[in-house]
Amino acid sequence: MSYRILVVDDDENLLKSLNKILSLQHYSVDAISNPMQVEKLLERNQYHSVLLDVKMPGINGLELLKIIMQKSILTPVIMVSGQSNIEIAMRAIKEGAYDFVEKPIDPDRLLIVLKHALQHQELVEAREKITQELLKNFKMVGKSVALRNISDTIEKIAKTNIKVLITGESGTGKELVAKAIHYNSNRQTKRLSEINCAAIPRDLLENELFGHKKGAFSGAISDYDGQFLETNGGTLFLDEIGDMDIHLQAKLLRVLEENEVNVIGDTTPKKVDVRIISATNKDIEQLIKSGKLRKDLMFRLNGIRIHIPPLRERKEDILPLAYHFLNKFNDSHNRQILKINRQAESYLLNYNWPGNVRELMSVMERLVVFIKGNEITIEDIHRVFNNMNISPTAYSDVIPNLENKLADLRTAHEIFEKNYILEVLEQTDWKKSEAAQILGIDRTNLYKKMRKHGII
Repeated sequence: MSYRILVVDDDENLLKSLNKILSLQHYSVDAISNPMQVEKLLERNQYHSVLLDVKMPGINGLELLKIIMQKSILTPVIMVSGQSNIEIAMRAIKEGAYDFVEKPIDPDRLLIVLKHALQHQELVEAREKITQELLKNFKMVGKSVALRNISDTIEKIAKTNIKVLITGESGTGKELVAKAIHYNSNRQTKRLSEINCAAIPRDLLENELFGHKKGAFSGAISDYDGQFLETNGGTLFLDEIGDMDIHLQAKLLRVLEENEVNVIGDTTPKKVDVRIISATNKDIEQLIKSGKLRKDLMFRLNGIRIHIPPLRERKEDILPLAYHFLNKFNDSHNRQILKINRQAESYLLNYNWPGNVRELMSVMERLVVFIKGNEITIEDIHRVFNNMNISPTAYSDVIPNLENKLADLRTAHEIFEKNYILEVLEQTDWKKSEAAQILGIDRTNLYKKMRKHGII
């Protein structure tokens, strides 16, 4: 890889010298003596590093540093200063410059600093790429009011240190919300640790959270930091907090109150800075009432509560999620499924999804893998449901109670049609065009049916 370096200095002789030093090391160099050209060059080219004189006519190095950082914040800037300008160079570092070299230039010192700056830039760019990919992966998909409110809350609280309690049925996406908070926070470059409190026995969970000293118990052949110490500066996600042993809850409460950990076998507490996000799929108040969850612990954990409604209560999110998973699994399984037809969309919309988003994701992955054409049909969904032993209760919510009386087929059809149209209208906020599209009919036909059934 050929690195491109921009050198800015009003001393023409120094420019020639720097150009020669860098070119001999196979760097691509743009050397300019007019600092007013820097902005245009930054807009036109991408530089891996900038060597910048501290003091030049027309504009000083500090002012130019601010412009460079606005245009290209990830590009490391190395200040070049004379002995009398060392104080200015140090100030530049405080304002974002990577390092400085003194005049007269020591070529070896310059090349070492530049090498380190380029390595630093590569690490920063890699971290930024990973962060952006994580933000993309952990964005909230859907258009329901409930989801918009959750997204708004995440945006408001992410950069704070407030503790968060996430509630909701299994499969609703509690882990995704926790990750969205972490990767939008100031801790995003630090560690996110996840512990499922229901999956680990009490003694093992205590050791996993708080760590131990060598010799603390039989089998402790070396020190182990535990998740609190290993996650210091980051975020710890405690899933299924309602299943944590009641005695272990007391030890967790101390960490939350004192911001320090008592490692097993160590008499000296250790300070920690960890943001806690917890989650449960159980009724919090019932857990407290039954004595399975400490009330004082819940006060500490429940800084902000985010409740994720089940998918059946936010049907507006079903199709956006289905198409999100369609695109995701097209990429991962090298398929080109183009769409879900209207009847299949309607079926997905009216199934109850007891397993919530997790179940929808599993269904969509199987559809992408197993269907033969480039369009998902209702028959494809039936086959996948049968393969997964899912009982398709898709339309149960729109068939009214007939008080155990049987009706002829025409009457049953009329009852179903009216109630199904009402259901679709409700789910689309009575947007006639959208409802007609889901029903697979045009708007004129929809209005006729609404008048026929006395809906309008």
